[in-house]
Amino acid sequence: MQDDGHLSVPWRRTHPKAACLFAPAVLLAASPALAEVPMGITGATRTQLFAALLALLLLVLALSWKLLRNRRQLVAMRRALNAALAVRNPLLAMLPELVWFKDTDGVYISCNPTFGRLLNASVEQIVGKTDFDFHRTALARDWRRHDKAAVRNGAAVDSEEWLTFADNGHSALIQITRTPVYGDDGRLIGIMGLGRDITAQHKIKAELRQRESYQRALIDNFPFLVWLKDTDGRFLAVNAPFAQACGADDAESLVGKTDLDIWPRELALGYQTDDRAVMASRRKKEVVEQGEDDGRKIWLETYKAPVLDDDGRLLGTVGFSRDVSERTQAELELQRERDLFSAGPVVVFTWTAEEGWPVSHVSSNIEQVMGYTAEEMTAPDFRFVRIIHPDDSARIAREVERYLRQGIDRFEQSYRLSHKHDGYAWYRDFTRVTRDARGEVVSLRGYLVDQTEIKAMQLAVEEERRRLKYVIEGTNVGTWEWNVQTGETRLNERWAQVVGYRLNQLVPVSIDTWTRLAHPDDLERSGRLLQKHFAGELDCYECEVRMRHRDGHWVWVLDRGRVFEWDADGKPLWMAGTHQDITERKRTEARLRDSEHRLNAAVGQA
Repeated sequence: MQDDGHLSVPWRRTHPKAACLFAPAVLLAASPALAEVPMGITGATRTQLFAALLALLLLVLALSWKLLRNRRQLVAMRRALNAALAVRNPLLAMLPELVWFKDTDGVYISCNPTFGRLLNASVEQIVGKTDFDFHRTALARDWRRHDKAAVRNGAAVDSEEWLTFADNGHSALIQITRTPVYGDDGRLIGIMGLGRDITAQHKIKAELRQRESYQRALIDNFPFLVWLKDTDGRFLAVNAPFAQACGADDAESLVGKTDLDIWPRELALGYQTDDRAVMASRRKKEVVEQGEDDGRKIWLETYKAPVLDDDGRLLGTVGFSRDVSERTQAELELQRERDLFSAGPVVVFTWTAEEGWPVSHVSSNIEQVMGYTAEEMTAPDFRFVRIIHPDDSARIAREVERYLRQGIDRFEQSYRLSHKHDGYAWYRDFTRVTRDARGEVVSLRGYLVDQTEIKAMQLAVEEERRRLKYVIEGTNVGTWEWNVQTGETRLNERWAQVVGYRLNQLVPVSIDTWTRLAHPDDLERSGRLLQKHFAGELDCYECEVRMRHRDGHWVWVLDRGRVFEWDADGKPLWMAGTHQDITERKRTEARLRDSEHRLNAAVGQA
């Protein structure tokens, strides 16, 4: 082996020039032999002999010329390798890429240290060997096939392969470029290989593809129209609902087109004007417009926004549009409802969940109902608790706190509020609580109805009930209520005391409680009187009956009552009355009758 300082290449020890000198030497050496040729040999034979020697000389010269030409090719190859793939070239050694060179038979002529890491061998150990000395047979054959493909194409051939570096077991995706190398005379010298680690790029591309898949799935699964345009208004991407709205076969067929290609001209020009406005202002735009779909009026909510890169450069616009007819119709209905409230007695309040209940919104009829303006009520320093009657505020606060703590989101309350000019009035408050996703209270919405007159009547009824209660307690009578149709019966404690019981000892109470305790001889008479009252013959029912006391004796009761509710067919529904213990009166009457009998008897005897 001869080392030229750059590349180790095997050379023949016989110099080609020696072969060129060898031919004349052969001819000179052969001359004495030719001179001693026997004279008996004919001239023709001698000529043939000289011709053979001349042919031999020419053959030797041809061989010498071929050796000289091969040497020149090897020198050219050596120069090329020294220029590009010199093992000791510091630049080549520092390259992170894999670099190698093979001859036409697949024998490694040179490589850099990075390639040596792949095979876990030094440059000296690799030179002179083939892929079959380092790789699996299948991989070695693939590499040889790729080399031949590069030669066959006469140009570089690229491939991507997952390779494992033998020095540390690290696997990487390598992009390999194999290029045929030719000498100065155009003849093939060998194959140069260059390998670049593209694992990171491959991972980034895979992540981008995955992200694009997610984005595509997100766009396609939106229930409304979605699109993306460049700064010239060309569609970059749309989803399936958008394509369906355009009447296109698929979303991809719309990429590269503009609004003018798919929408009526007037409509398209309007869309383009909106796009230019969004890009010029670099602000989003939202609009709700009325349109038609198969003759049906619909409302469309459209959103457009500029698309900017990380450096703030404008890339285009993004937008979506959805049918909000149902929501808009609900809002219109709500507005009509608010209009009705504004003209009626119901005041709508919205309070924030803060101390003192600040008012964030109040209906416009607040002034005609309570004398305050909406601006006064929603002022930053106004608190709703200020207009609640002092006797009611603590109770209302406790009730609201309990409702919110227990998660009750709908409740009713009655309390007094101060009218701006006319003192306090009673209001019925129907409140609904709004909470966020975490269950925290966001606001409270209340519908307040003036119930001053109703409250006055309720107070009057309560006062009447109190008086009635005092009367009942003062007269010491029992009370009863009877549902004539179902038999349901309600008794008070005094009713049970008359017959020697406590009320809970008679449970369950029904009309059977009465029939079980009443004297059988009196039930028939009681029934006849009831029927006359039901028929309108008697204004009220009144009957003296005997009832069995718990101790076993009979108690006389004055049973009175009247129907106070009738059903739609005119049949008695609810009836109420009293039981008065008249036992002592009946005893007195009996004694008077006895005295009268004795007196009459005495007078008759006289």
